[in-house]
Amino acid sequence: MKGVLKENHRAASRGLWRWLPAIAGVLTAGLAFATIRGVENRAAVKIDLERAVQPAATPRLASYVLPLPELDDPAGQQAIMQALPEDAAVRLTVRPGDTLGVLLSRAGIDPTDINALVNTRPLGNRLAQLHIDDVIELETLGNGHVRTLLFNAESPQSIVFQRQENGTFSARMVTNHTERRLMYGSGVIEGSLFDAAQQAGIDDQIIMALAEVFAWQIDFARDLHPGDRFSVVYEEIYLDGMKVDNGRILAAHVSNRGKSYDAVLFTAPGGEQGYYTPAGYSLKRTFLRTPLKFTRISSLFSNARRHPILNRIRAHRGVDYAAPLGTPVRAAGDGRVILVGWKGGYGRAILIRHSSGYDTMYGHLSRWAQGLRAGQPVSQGQLIGYVGMSGLATGPHLHYELHIKGRYVDPLQATQPPPQPIAANLKPRFLAQTRPLLTQLQVLQKLAREQRVVSSKTERG
Repeated sequence: MKGVLKENHRAASRGLWRWLPAIAGVLTAGLAFATIRGVENRAAVKIDLERAVQPAATPRLASYVLPLPELDDPAGQQAIMQALPEDAAVRLTVRPGDTLGVLLSRAGIDPTDINALVNTRPLGNRLAQLHIDDVIELETLGNGHVRTLLFNAESPQSIVFQRQENGTFSARMVTNHTERRLMYGSGVIEGSLFDAAQQAGIDDQIIMALAEVFAWQIDFARDLHPGDRFSVVYEEIYLDGMKVDNGRILAAHVSNRGKSYDAVLFTAPGGEQGYYTPAGYSLKRTFLRTPLKFTRISSLFSNARRHPILNRIRAHRGVDYAAPLGTPVRAAGDGRVILVGWKGGYGRAILIRHSSGYDTMYGHLSRWAQGLRAGQPVSQGQLIGYVGMSGLATGPHLHYELHIKGRYVDPLQATQPPPQPIAANLKPRFLAQTRPLLTQLQVLQKLAREQRVVSSKTERG
């Protein structure tokens, strides 16, 4: 790719001026990303455990790799690519409905190159099997022809297609250098959980995962108060020195209203993973606290409530959660679907049978999850339907019921079955895996407290 347009591209040059703001915007975004990472990694209580408890260095940005603006104007796209620096590449991300031909045509690539790439032996056929969010990095010769194409650039293994002198391509697998770095973050709630996480340099994605780990113990939207604390040991995934993703939470602590909650990740011999207390009891409960994200409880369980449509007193043997139309509804626990269909005043409804005589029922849905049918097993948290107002309903909401051995029970008051302990034969493996992480978490909690004390003294000056 040449930085200066040749004479035979003057027409494209005139069109380029329309796209220069887009190029500048992309470059600015890249610089902003580098600045943000630098600030984040200087956070006092975000610590890279594998680097002598020092903040991680800001990743070095390689030569320009720019996301191509999603335009459907091949001439404009090609003009942008011709104006890039000689060491630049363009990142293309597969969108729904994209084929290689569609993707590269948007970037102004000659059809003969597209055909040659797909027919490259033995790896070209992989380009005909694109998946949404696959990433391709592309270098061109500046005339619509490909110099180098890197497929799945952000994966542990990529395929490199290199142009040959005769216009064909060679292809080879390359192994990218990925590493999982252990990180530690700690914060104190003053305003919101996300504000505390931002001050500690922790990504929102990790905080969302933290809320899921303790979903059965703490309602992070309602139960947190100023002065509550959290600490978390987690992974960050780096590719060739640059962070590309967050990994798993390995251990975590939350202090909520003076009560402490601890969690540690355990991987069983078969690869199944789950979060447990230090004593080896699963944090996962038989049922979710709620099967959806709701705005408010619009009606409680009652043996005598005036029905808003029928205008007469009758039992309301469930809880109504008001939520926007189309809000996803998830299975409260593992079980088997008994009913998917219309159920009188409940409208579109789902009945799931769980173990130990428990059933859950979900009513007034707008639609069911695609492919859901009676007899099908479902797992806790699996999408089963969407909030609606079918049947006798005055507005969009979910009617949720819990039955124990055929008896209606208030879901908000019901006592869940006790948590399951780790199997006795796995206890030695559990302790060997989790004790180092818990020790690490405790040591670093102490370090964070000391840092806060020093910071407080410095501020008082």
